[in-house]
Amino acid sequence: MTQPDPTAEVDARRKEQLKEYGTWVATGDITVGNALAFTAGHPVPAGHVERFGWDKENPPLVAKAGTKAANEAAGVVAPAKTESGK
Repeated sequence: MTQPDPTAEVDARRKEQLKEYGTWVATGDITVGNALAFTAGHPVPAGHVERFGWDKENPPLVAKAGTKAANEAAGVVAPAKTESGK
């Protein structure tokens, strides 16, 4: 009997996790009921965003990872431009 390739299974699982946790970032603290669920700048599972519509709130409770809003929530500061503009 041939055994399945565990490396392929691990890689597939990593891709699933990256997609789930690498898509959205909390723009502020998010509570579910009375409990703090996610703090500003931390990843938010895509399933939660879909289920609760946090991307459709006004203002949105989440931002796409890598966007200006997500970077600001995470405290990522863009490098300052020099006098030469670079």
